[in-house]
Amino acid sequence: MKISNAGYLVKGISLILGGAVIAFFPGIISWMFYVIGIIVIVSCIISLISSLGSGNGMMISTSIGGIIVGVVIMLLPKIVSASIPVIGGIVFGFLGLKRIITALSSSVPEHKRKANGITGTIFIVLALILILNPFEITRIACVIIGLVMAAYGAFNLYVAHVIKQRNENSSSGIIDINNFTIDD
Repeated sequence: MKISNAGYLVKGISLILGGAVIAFFPGIISWMFYVIGIIVIVSCIISLISSLGSGNGMMISTSIGGIIVGVVIMLLPKIVSASIPVIGGIVFGFLGLKRIITALSSSVPEHKRKANGITGTIFIVLALILILNPFEITRIACVIIGLVMAAYGAFNLYVAHVIKQRNENSSSGIIDINNFTIDD
């Protein structure tokens, strides 16, 4: 039976293109928010100007609210890109402190205390890196995510190629069920 590989081709090409854009141009996501925010702000300013002449109070307040929403949309990438690494840093910090406290406990065997001390120290250092430099961490994360997406896209293209080869080597798309028996 033949299987269509079109979905794998489309997914593979889309993932490779999207991954390349995110990996090599990580700021493009922020620019999309800036463009959307500017469009919202400009349209609301035009609406505000047109409503000033008519004296429609509801339209004026809606336009001002839309301008505020447009500004929030433009600030959203910075808020998200800073808050995720900081939250991760706080979590790693608490995990590191817990490990270090466990390492200092006398009720834990010596080899586990050393392992907990080393792991706790690594978590604390990671927490400090995440908290002190969130924007660089976000950029690095975008590059890693883009490369993983591109690799997954390449895998989908490989699956499409394997399906194509299988379809070319199959004898027919018809399965003979007349001479098929199931043993008890």
